[in-house]
Amino acid sequence: GKEAVEMTKEWDDASTSLRMATGASKETVDQYMESYNELGKEIGAVTGSVSNSADMWLRQGYNISDTNELIKSSMILSTVAQMDSADSAKYLTSSMKGYHVAVSDVIGIVDKLCQVDLNAAVSVDGLAEGMSKVSAVAESAGISMDRLLGYLAVIGESSGQEMSSVGTALRTIFLRMQDIKSGKLELIDEDGTTELLSDVETSLKNVGIDFITLGNHFLDNEEICA
Repeated sequence: GKEAVEMTKEWDDASTSLRMATGASKETVDQYMESYNELGKEIGAVTGSVSNSADMWLRQGYNISDTNELIKSSMILSTVAQMDSADSAKYLTSSMKGYHVAVSDVIGIVDKLCQVDLNAAVSVDGLAEGMSKVSAVAESAGISMDRLLGYLAVIGESSGQEMSSVGTALRTIFLRMQDIKSGKLELIDEDGTTELLSDVETSLKNVGIDFITLGNHFLDNEEICA
């Protein structure tokens, strides 16, 4: 009886949140909740988690059709990675917006994460979190999603560092490379320390990487990182 009361309260809270996010009537939201209940049964997730995922996507301005597509992708990721549905939606949001992925192709991100997980000693949730930290910067730096996932997996596997830290480190690397290319050769840290980014070029040369080709052109970031 206690569980029934708690489930009823969870259902009512989720319905209220969806009504606030959509502005829809109670009858319409009840229909949404019924469909989310069926989806939850299909993918092995509880209705509350599915509705929470729906709430996150709807608040980003997606219509019902796109939201339902995104819910499936994020809930599959949540179930496979055993992560919170809110985190799943958050990580997918960063990755899809960073790489300008269409709603219909978001499930492909989940597929890529799972494939890397099968071939490297890194977890799906760790990869998703790491990619969310760097996806936008990586895309603007010309790093493909496949290549980025490879970098995250190799560094995470060999270093044993948290994937969040690995993603943040890659973000810093890509940003500094972009700064060098744009001629911004000084970086002032939070403590006021000035770092000369021209030293990066010297450091790369010391390990056999020429940042600038003979024609005085910068190498692509993928070539440097490879």
